[in-house]
Amino acid sequence: MTAPGVPATTDLDRDRDRDLDLDRDRDRDRDLDIDQDVTGDRNRVAGRDYYHRLTQYVFFGADGAPVPPSATGSTLLDSATVHWHLTTFVRPAGFTSALDKLRGDDRVVFVADQDTGINLRALGIALLDAVFGAPDPAIDLIEADVDLDLGARPVADNALVLLDLTAMETGGRVDSQLGAFLGRIVEARGRLVVLLPGAANTTALADRYGHLVAEITAAPPATDVLRAHLTASGVDPATADAVLADAAVTDICLRARPADVVRLARLFCSVTPDPAADPAGDPAGRLAEAVAAYHNWSDELAIEFDQCADPRRRALLLATALLNGGQLEHVYRAEAALLRITNAPDTGPQGLASESFRARLAGLRGVEISDDRVRFTRSAYDFSVLHHVWQGYPQLRGALVDWLVAVPLDPEILLDRWDVPMLADRVVELCARNNMAAPVVRAVRVWSAAPQAATRELADTVLGLAAVRAPIGQRIRARIYEWARDPRLPGRMVRTIVAVCRREFGRTHSTALTALGWLAGHDEPWVADLVVDTVLGLAAHPGGPEAVLTRVAEWVAGGRAGQWLLGVRVLVELTVTESGPLTPADLAGDTLVHDLVVRSWDAVLDGVDHGKRDWAVRAWLTLAKDARWRDALLDVLVTAAGERARPLDSLRLTAERWHRDMAVPHWPAAGEADERAVVDALDERIDRVHPLALRRSPAEEGTPR
Repeated sequence: MTAPGVPATTDLDRDRDRDLDLDRDRDRDRDLDIDQDVTGDRNRVAGRDYYHRLTQYVFFGADGAPVPPSATGSTLLDSATVHWHLTTFVRPAGFTSALDKLRGDDRVVFVADQDTGINLRALGIALLDAVFGAPDPAIDLIEADVDLDLGARPVADNALVLLDLTAMETGGRVDSQLGAFLGRIVEARGRLVVLLPGAANTTALADRYGHLVAEITAAPPATDVLRAHLTASGVDPATADAVLADAAVTDICLRARPADVVRLARLFCSVTPDPAADPAGDPAGRLAEAVAAYHNWSDELAIEFDQCADPRRRALLLATALLNGGQLEHVYRAEAALLRITNAPDTGPQGLASESFRARLAGLRGVEISDDRVRFTRSAYDFSVLHHVWQGYPQLRGALVDWLVAVPLDPEILLDRWDVPMLADRVVELCARNNMAAPVVRAVRVWSAAPQAATRELADTVLGLAAVRAPIGQRIRARIYEWARDPRLPGRMVRTIVAVCRREFGRTHSTALTALGWLAGHDEPWVADLVVDTVLGLAAHPGGPEAVLTRVAEWVAGGRAGQWLLGVRVLVELTVTESGPLTPADLAGDTLVHDLVVRSWDAVLDGVDHGKRDWAVRAWLTLAKDARWRDALLDVLVTAAGERARPLDSLRLTAERWHRDMAVPHWPAAGEADERAVVDALDERIDRVHPLALRRSPAEEGTPR
């Protein structure tokens, strides 16, 4: 199909009576410098590492579930995520009470957590699965953000909806719209689980819906949570029994919160079995290393770092930890940078009398040097070193942040496709475990403006990981929202936000569409083109069209100028390409996609800006020149207009003008026939529903209008 014209600016009145050119310069965003093989999110990197061993990075979302490569940007949770949560979930006290409320006539339950540390989202999924009573429940997730409009959210028949309010303060628009939304849930015979922020007595919603609130007051036994995660990760029952019988694990489980034992399970599964240390499959060696890593190797580091008085050796240990797996030259420069930032004296021998750098590295405990790269052989030792210094030496925190930001900016430190995801993971892990978002924000702002493509890629990767990582994810997403609202945001930061929205954050968090909607109002026209391409990319994933069209309906109905234009452009371009996510069948019949497209066109036709409306209709009519799409596209227009005389008359007039303006000498004659067929088909549909035509008597049929 030929794409209809889309103006790059919002001056639609100027262009209302002529065709517009859709061809956009798609090369503008080529300098994103994103290596498609390494996204930096730990679930797309698979290959032979520098030790020639197969490495697979797995990305874990904010809720603890591994994000599968097929994760979608749809509000509909993918089956792999649902299966993981159901497999690893252990019912806490209060689950049965919550399920009884959900099964009641009100068809809703509000869940509040009394600081037990359980995974509330997994609890909501388990509740909806239990009430569904069949495999593979289709669960619609609605994440709260600043722009959440429950009034614009469709509710399908028998829908299972999970409304997550844990990341926002109650009050305001969400509270005022919740009653009507509950009414639509009941009318559609659906079920709704609302996850509340904090305990029930801390939210105003409890005053109104107190009889529907279920409080979770105690977490399930830590041993049960640990066993569930070990089993879900493929650990055989005998090995799981041996892990749970270990005295050190028993001691951990006595005091651990659910998230803590989940981390222990991940650490155990990440340790590679050593046949020499663990004969006959005995997990004792793996478990000992996992337990030491769980405790952040505190005993070893008390000797290796705390009892070391040499600042050069301390700096070398920190540099190796930050760039674990990196090139020797990079570690050397990172060590020198740390010594300089901390004003530490270089007390070692100088010149020809100095010690070999490789020998100094080999003097560290538990390092391996191969192919001019250095790595720790202990599991999670790199993070443990950074965490140990951050926690034990608060006076060094400012210098450490300065150093973390400065190292990737060194023009001699050329990060490669292996360095970026590992360094990003290390930085985000340090910030998340210490509940600090400010270093991430500072680093991303600086790195996104760096001249090195790899450093800009690092900014994209760190921001993407942090946006979905508890407990800092909420603050990072709020900062992304704040940046996106700035119409003068620097171009590099724009590209960083877009790159993040193209990754797992965009495919698993609907809040990414909120940020993209605000970016569409940027002062630079090229940003709108980049945003349209990104939104269309999200729509290409399974379930993506529904999520994108839901937001399109909101943008067109109540969005600002940039959002309105973004919504209409996406609405039009979803049907442009042969391999696009929509087909004529999607727009025909009683489907959610059809309803969302009709709702969007209803808002377009009701708009007060005649120029915008005229351009949008012309673009849609140009698509209808393709006979395969014609019936579906024209039916959408007439259905959206309803039996209202004014929008129907406006459609007829715009179609006639469109046909007139297309009949110019440079257009081939065959095209004119297609355009006339479109106008005639539209006229026929309008006559069927137009109130004046419906009031004509049978004797008047056949007489001129």
